[in-house]
Amino acid sequence: MPGHDYQATIDDLPELVDLYYSDLLQTDLSMRRLYPHGITSKLRAKGIAEWKASLHNPDEVEEIWRTIGYRTDGNRDDIAAFARFKVRNDDIFSNGLQAGSSKNNKTYPTASVGRIRNRAAVIKLANAANDRLEDFKISHIGGGHIFIDPLVVSPKYSDKGYGPLLVWYSQEFAKERGLPCYAISVPETKALYLNEGFKVVGSYDECLEAPGKVGGRKDKQFRERSLMEWRP
Repeated sequence: MPGHDYQATIDDLPELVDLYYSDLLQTDLSMRRLYPHGITSKLRAKGIAEWKASLHNPDEVEEIWRTIGYRTDGNRDDIAAFARFKVRNDDIFSNGLQAGSSKNNKTYPTASVGRIRNRAAVIKLANAANDRLEDFKISHIGGGHIFIDPLVVSPKYSDKGYGPLLVWYSQEFAKERGLPCYAISVPETKALYLNEGFKVVGSYDECLEAPGKVGGRKDKQFRERSLMEWRP
């Protein structure tokens, strides 16, 4: 049976949060370091509280949730994929900076996770990486826009074409409002956006420190983050 799309509701939040964090724990080393036991009740409650608030308070930032599900029984769906399209009509990302610059010329520590033993230190470095990502967006985006965050497809339904479908929904959403559409990609998702007509307008390497050493020097792992743009 093909999937059907619908607007996410509060009842969907536990499954949406679990799918989101399952995906994040697979692709983000810092998340795996912070939550070595996987999705905990505390992490789940945190995600539900944050997203519940966003579903109930669309006044300041319009957020549209698009969900694709399969009817697996008589009562509810097995969620196959979902995305959130955030609409920003203000100038929060427009501060006159040149593309590629960093706000206040800050230098942030890399998101080092391999040799960290102290959870507080991991959190501090993860927060610094998030700050760097926000500054990166500020440097490249100006004025009203639509931002895709997140876009997640369940591994069980990865061959159904739901990633491109959700991106297409975001483009239609952008056309209706006459706004550009943006997303942050990692290597696993970059091809998806490129295939759907997005272009890279900025990128940087996120450094993840590996636990081993090669030739007496720390073995470094890097993951590229790219800002993808599509204009109607």
